[in-house]
Amino acid sequence: MKICVSATGKEMTAKVDATFGRAHYLLIIDTDTFEMEALDNSAENVTLGAGIAAAQLIANKDVDALLTGHVGPNAYAALGAVRK
Repeated sequence: MKICVSATGKEMTAKVDATFGRAHYLLIIDTDTFEMEALDNSAENVTLGAGIAAAQLIANKDVDALLTGHVGPNAYAALGAVRK
């Protein structure tokens, strides 16, 4: 299973970011192998649609679950649309 954690840093020990769309980093962790990929959240600084862009970013990584803080309504809908 792959999970995504919105994080304040690129390390596995980083704190969970309280936001999803504007999180600095998105950590993709494979729970079977514990391999981790740290993504710079390219959606962080967009004017509008940060949550939707972040949702697309993790959808492209075939993420199964998300651990985060606040998810806005548009990002929530986008995440629901890509759910497996």
